[in-house]
Amino acid sequence: MTTISRLCALVALLGPSFSLSAADYYMAETGRSARTEISTSAALSIAGDPAASGHDHAHFPGDGHDHGEPSTPLIESSVKQMRDEALEQAIIDSGIDKLGLQNEGVESTLRTFAELQANAVTGKTNFEGMDPVYFVLGMIYQNMSWARVPMIPVENAELAEVFGLDPKKHNRVSSVWVMKNAQVRMMVMS
Repeated sequence: MTTISRLCALVALLGPSFSLSAADYYMAETGRSARTEISTSAALSIAGDPAASGHDHAHFPGDGHDHGEPSTPLIESSVKQMRDEALEQAIIDSGIDKLGLQNEGVESTLRTFAELQANAVTGKTNFEGMDPVYFVLGMIYQNMSWARVPMIPVENAELAEVFGLDPKKHNRVSSVWVMKNAQVRMMVMS
């Protein structure tokens, strides 16, 4: 048992000295005792890593950068494509929303958790009229597909302008859009 605790102590001491590239790894404080770890490599694999195609930055229609170079196209999905009304009704009727769970030390029902998560991502408890339990379970189960749905609000006009969006319009972007736009990705990650 002493060997395991010594190894843990050694890893704890040496862990911060191992350099991890900021492009490959990012850690953010959650405000609680746990840390959220985000692998940007995994996110770039969903978005299509521009470095893998031989380019040093991403291009897609509407980003304001058209140099005539080939690029991986941004393929977004719509909420309509992701929604299955029969499945949504079955989830509502099942009573699964009454299940208890614990998230970051807070006990709640699945419904409360889903409402909080839907609001945190979209700014609305019922995004596009969808039941939040269906929405959150769908994002967990089909995360690669939901990453392509524009649901993240960009409500600040100055931020929209910096991102190259219309500042007079209520904009929503997908997480794939964020990862494909190198300038936006660096701003978000830092």
